[in-house]
Amino acid sequence: MDGGENFPLRIEQIFAAGCEEWRVGDTLPEQLCENWQMVYLFSGTAEEHGDRRTMTLRAGQLVFHRPGETVSMRAVGKVPPEVLRVGFVCSSAVLDELYGRTLRIDLAEKLRMQQIAGAVQELFGPAAEPGGVPVRKAEPPFGAEQYLCASLELLLIQLVRARRRTR
Repeated sequence: MDGGENFPLRIEQIFAAGCEEWRVGDTLPEQLCENWQMVYLFSGTAEEHGDRRTMTLRAGQLVFHRPGETVSMRAVGKVPPEVLRVGFVCSSAVLDELYGRTLRIDLAEKLRMQQIAGAVQELFGPAAEPGGVPVRKAEPPFGAEQYLCASLELLLIQLVRARRRTR
């Protein structure tokens, strides 16, 4: 038994991740998602573009982009957005349940998101410029990537369970 039934969702790797405050007007140039990507706003507002759709994300909302999707972002509004962006490898088809929707998260999920942001800052240093590629730290704390993967897995499980309860 491969554990697929008991462990239906596994994060295999963190590709890149960053949590930073943007200035209003900053942009993330168009880029191709090589892996799944989660985008969450702790504060402010941003226009998130993915293939043929544009979403306005506000504080407390998140969206997922799938591999092969072309994405970009622009910080809008009056409050500079604090943006968490995590690129990760996951082969589970269950992520399709979260794709294409702007999701608002509850208090328990916000606490998990803060945990993820802390784990991101342990593993990655800031990008040279807003929207740039974050730099993986040479000597992160013990188990930093595993901790981030486990935290992200728990958040995704929470989100899928909540979505299935409301259906």
